[in-house]
Amino acid sequence: LHGVNSANLFGFFVFQAMFCGTATTILSGAISERASFLGYLILAVFVSCLVYPIFGRMAWGGAIEAETVGWLNQQGFVDFAGSSVVHSVGGWVALAAIMVIGPRIGRFNKGLPPIQGHSIPMSTIGVIILWFGWIGFNAGSTLAMNNAVPKILLNTNTAAAFGGLTTLILTWILMKKPNVPHILNGVLAGLVSITASCHAVEVYQAALIGVIGGGLYLYSCHILEKFEIDDVVGAVPVHGVCGFWGTLAVAFFGNSDLLGTSLNFEQQLLIQIMGSILCFILAFGGTYFFLLLIKGIVALRVCKEHEVQGLNVTEHDASTEILDLLYSMEMQKNNGDFSEQVYVEPNTEVGQIASEYNRVLVKVNEEMNISLEARKLVELEHKKTTDSINYSSLIQHSILPDNAYFKNNFSDFFTIWKPRDVIGGDIYLFNEFEERNECLLMVIDCTGHGVPGAFVTMLVKAIERQVIGKINQDPNIEISPAWILGYFNKAIKTLLHQESEKSKCNAGFDGGIILYNKNKNLIKYSGAELPLFLIQNGAIEVIKGDRHSVGYRSSDFDFIFKEHEIIIDKDSYIYLTTDGYIDQNGGGKNFPFSKSRLKETLLNNHKKSFAKQKEILLQINMDYKGQEETTDDITFVGLKIETKL
Repeated sequence: LHGVNSANLFGFFVFQAMFCGTATTILSGAISERASFLGYLILAVFVSCLVYPIFGRMAWGGAIEAETVGWLNQQGFVDFAGSSVVHSVGGWVALAAIMVIGPRIGRFNKGLPPIQGHSIPMSTIGVIILWFGWIGFNAGSTLAMNNAVPKILLNTNTAAAFGGLTTLILTWILMKKPNVPHILNGVLAGLVSITASCHAVEVYQAALIGVIGGGLYLYSCHILEKFEIDDVVGAVPVHGVCGFWGTLAVAFFGNSDLLGTSLNFEQQLLIQIMGSILCFILAFGGTYFFLLLIKGIVALRVCKEHEVQGLNVTEHDASTEILDLLYSMEMQKNNGDFSEQVYVEPNTEVGQIASEYNRVLVKVNEEMNISLEARKLVELEHKKTTDSINYSSLIQHSILPDNAYFKNNFSDFFTIWKPRDVIGGDIYLFNEFEERNECLLMVIDCTGHGVPGAFVTMLVKAIERQVIGKINQDPNIEISPAWILGYFNKAIKTLLHQESEKSKCNAGFDGGIILYNKNKNLIKYSGAELPLFLIQNGAIEVIKGDRHSVGYRSSDFDFIFKEHEIIIDKDSYIYLTTDGYIDQNGGGKNFPFSKSRLKETLLNNHKKSFAKQKEILLQINMDYKGQEETTDDITFVGLKIETKL
């Protein structure tokens, strides 16, 4: 423009600069929310300095001089106000940028709702402003105030209206409700579609162009969704596709006299197609390869953290009152600290929200302080209870027999004692009678778990001391496991007043008692519900206990337990366990482990050392249980008796 003094040329330059700016800004909406500002600036310079001037020169060269010096307009190509030169250029550049930069985070994740626009009212106002501004675009392209302007204005508004109505009806039919964002873009689709031919068509033709433009817009949106191309504002369907359609509409509907190209329909259609394809090649192809070229040099996309936080903050440090409030609330949530109130912006709606939020914070802090004091009291009481239970566990451990007793009497052994809780209702007891050369093992499964079960074990221990006292007082007494179970039965029922059905207490145990006489190589066994597992000569036998528990209200006071005698004339492997191991649920289908599995396990491993057997049994129990809860306390004793030759 240096040395130019023509007012018309200056005005035309400004007019074209606005067109160029429009083509450039079409791109910004399509790649918003993830493109870097620097990347957009570089692309804007590329479009405004190369793509738009080159294609604009081809299509409009000589327009100010009323001459045809561009290659396309010399061939008869007509694009009155920029369906291709402005809108298709912007749309195809946007498509290239979208494909290179990629979709927004979460845009096409299955199960997530679609990302909604910020404000439909603001979008509506924006479309109304664009609609009004289109008067300047289309009517201004006459470069004069003449008789053609009124019809151009009428055609422009008609196409816009019918484009919006078309999308309203189609979305109502296809989506069951009229979709406002699509309706707004339908108006723009009609405007873009009529832009190339607004000077050369009749009003009814303008309406049809708008209808087709609205339909093409919706279909194009569907195609982009199908291929997961994330166009935020629908720039490609509105400007790229409808710009392409609007350029072809010149041939389909344009008055040849008004077009002034002296071409027939076929010739006009051919040059319109050629021009549209050339526009696509230059705008899309040129931009796509340019972006691939600079992609490794310039960060076209922001990092994930910045995208999630928002580009207005991370790229421009431009926050708002609502963002500041949300940030303060987020910090309180993350830190778990609600003691500080948020800032109240005076005389704004956000300030009113912040003020009400602060009132809630005051109430929350009052309730939290009350809860905190209550929590401290609960924690203190919990600590006292936990300390008592832990000390009770020490006491319960202290009454278990030392392993030295087992070493003195058996070739090999193992013991497993695993309460379900810190303390439990299982216990095993062992006594030696050196003068008799006998030993006595009791495995007891008392009522319940935890504290109640532990109380019953202490009662069992007390009664056991009575039994042992009676045996030690009379050297001639014959020790009988069956008699001992009967004694326990009567003692528990008497001590807990469980002879009567009106008794509120109902405690007792299932158990098994083994007496080993080393002089006679004889085992005596009596069981209350618990079986004894015996392996001799590679075969396993289950010696069942009586179907009668000890001490409960339902137990017969005078019940006589059965006593089994086992001659140890060969190497023998003896196992006695409470039902906690057998009844453990798990194994995928959440069924109990069962006696049959335990028999198989014992038979397969009885030749191994008892330390190894213990390890195997514990591992099998853990593997079978999996993620299920522990069902019951577990007590498991294994004994090996070798034949003395």
